[in-house]
Amino acid sequence: MTPNWPHIALVTLWVLWVVQAVLCAIQAGKFGRHLRRGDRAGFAEFRPPAVVFVPFKGLDHDAVANLHGLLQQDYPGFRCVFIVESEDDPAFTFLTEETAKYPAVQTDVVVAGVANHHTGQKVHNLLGGLRFLGEQREGLYPEADEAWVFADSDAVPNPQWLGNLVGPLAQRERNAVTTGYRWLVPARGPRGRFKLGGQIASVINAGVATFAANDRFDFAWGGSMAMLADTAERGGLIDLWLGALSDDYQVTRMARQLKQRIYFLPECIVESPMDMTLSDLAEFARRQYVITRTHEPWFFWRGLGVVAMYVAAVVSAWGALLSLPWTRHWALGALAGVAVVIVFVCNQVRSGWRRYAVQELFGSGTFERLAPALRLDRWAITAIMALNLGMLASAAFGRHITWRGKRYELRGPQNIRRLGPPAVAS
Repeated sequence: MTPNWPHIALVTLWVLWVVQAVLCAIQAGKFGRHLRRGDRAGFAEFRPPAVVFVPFKGLDHDAVANLHGLLQQDYPGFRCVFIVESEDDPAFTFLTEETAKYPAVQTDVVVAGVANHHTGQKVHNLLGGLRFLGEQREGLYPEADEAWVFADSDAVPNPQWLGNLVGPLAQRERNAVTTGYRWLVPARGPRGRFKLGGQIASVINAGVATFAANDRFDFAWGGSMAMLADTAERGGLIDLWLGALSDDYQVTRMARQLKQRIYFLPECIVESPMDMTLSDLAEFARRQYVITRTHEPWFFWRGLGVVAMYVAAVVSAWGALLSLPWTRHWALGALAGVAVVIVFVCNQVRSGWRRYAVQELFGSGTFERLAPALRLDRWAITAIMALNLGMLASAAFGRHITWRGKRYELRGPQNIRRLGPPAVAS
């Protein structure tokens, strides 16, 4: 009897779909259980001097709350270095005025100037902050331990964020970098509504955040990461940032070259409020995916393949079920039905664990703001996966992105070109 290869291919696809759904549910549960672990005494005792570097470009949503969260850290002896492109940036005046309200915290507002055509502005700002620190004390790398911490201007850290991020660096022989991640939280627009683009972005982002509990997830995220200064020196961080657009992918590269671990801390996941339309979402997703394709092509193509497999399985399974009155392939239809039910149950388990994670990480206020996105995660994940496939496919072509009003061409991790008029000195 000749094998029915089309049917075998469909069943194989559905099996892979079920396995993926089961693994996602397990991973979400693992992430949720990870939140219950207690503090380690050795980590809590390690509190070296810390410098927090935060690049700014304009004012983000809830800028005051974000800044005050950074300045209200429960940590002894920390310092904040805020970096802007120019004094014309509204963030410069804002930072100067707001930091004056916290005289107990040592703060500096640094003007880095406009980046050249072959370095991203964010990376240029960070390098400017490091250069300023070195000039102030006639040497960048101190003799004693010092933690370098990096945060984004649109992140809202809790008071324990800095201590939690620095503590695991006590294991310097193992942990090169510690990192949290972001949880995109839709912000209410001018009419008090949550825009659909922000809700969809939150769902997609949550999938990455909960996957980060996987031990094999070894990527740093620049909005919440830390390292010791001597690790940065050994790893050649400054050289890796020269000519780069992405700060965190280059930090990831540094840790791998040192053959040390990037230590993920779910308690250092920070809220990242955003007000995003569907067109904003398309631009945001393309930027993130093109940057990923440039730095980690295997990760990008694998992600594209997994999402494409999911969408193909959904379409083919429901197609097999809906066409049963005509095809009468009852066995095939039964297998499709079983796959649909199992995936549906797994999606409910996965979304339940994500709801639990939000409650544990951020409390009831943020949970309420995330409620529309969490409902989409539970009931509309198929449509979101299809949309995400389209955005991934778009990012598979071309090398141009727009970031904070500047357009770049990405030719390689340290081979970029900013498009537009020549740089003007501040």
